[in-house]
Amino acid sequence: MTEIQEIKYKAIKQKKRAKSLGIEEEKEEVSFRERLFKLLLEKKLTKDGLIQSCIIQGEKYTNVVGQLNLLLKNRGHAETTKDFFRTEKIRTQKDRSAINSLVPSV
Repeated sequence: MTEIQEIKYKAIKQKKRAKSLGIEEEKEEVSFRERLFKLLLEKKLTKDGLIQSCIIQGEKYTNVVGQLNLLLKNRGHAETTKDFFRTEKIRTQKDRSAINSLVPSV
């Protein structure tokens, strides 16, 4: 059995055991790609943010972009991933004097 098959087998085994014993199942986690897809549709994700997420998760950036593009296509969007990236600044930069007034002088 491959590693992926073994993981799936154990997950199915635990679900069936929990069901037969009447144990309440824990809430299933949303997959990495689904979380990214939701952020992408809400335009809360930048290209750099996607790259960093892929590094943290140990996924290849090109594979994730390809899968996100496939999800977009399957759900009826004509655009690609790059069209949904956040392009505006998240926060406007405050005036330097306003920041200096917050910090007491020594």
